[in-house]
Amino acid sequence: MMESNEYYIAYFDVLGCKSYFSGNERFEIDFVQKLKGMVNTAVESAKSINSSPVLSLQADMHIEYRLFSDNVALYMKIGNSHLEFVRLLTFLEAISSAQRETLFSYKLLLRGGVVKGRLYSDDFFFVGKGLIDADALEKSTAYPRICLDSSIVNAVSELTSVRFDSPYLTRDGVSYPSKGMVLIIFHWFRKGICVL
Repeated sequence: MMESNEYYIAYFDVLGCKSYFSGNERFEIDFVQKLKGMVNTAVESAKSINSSPVLSLQADMHIEYRLFSDNVALYMKIGNSHLEFVRLLTFLEAISSAQRETLFSYKLLLRGGVVKGRLYSDDFFFVGKGLIDADALEKSTAYPRICLDSSIVNAVSELTSVRFDSPYLTRDGVSYPSKGMVLIIFHWFRKGICVL
């Protein structure tokens, strides 16, 4: 049965995919293996969160995913529990983990966008303004990174009742006037910096 709900949606793809298919079969096979590893990383990140006893019971985590060509979409239905802030930050952590592992393990660059929006979905169908907005944000992003739409920044602000004026949150200012924020998240659980 088709559902229509508000979701947090992350849409990203591998940069330079076309250049890997230049006619050299060995080069193509190597890229396909890296691409498969990148997709598995994103899927495993979502699965590990979904199967976490603490998060699945307390925060009702359920990250879904769709894969097509060199594109990955991760999405999670917006809830109304008192742990929604934890759910959203955990969702962003899954995306940043996939981005970090893709870069350091497979030497592939990702570009994408994260938005809050409506989707229509069932087991086979996946469409809506949220996906269109995420795709548009990905296309407007000039550099290899995953940008946060202002709808995500506003969701964080609303969930915490605090407006973020952080030195780590900046306007990209490259090619899109009103959308797109870049957030650098320092991971306290892991050493290192990841750019969303």
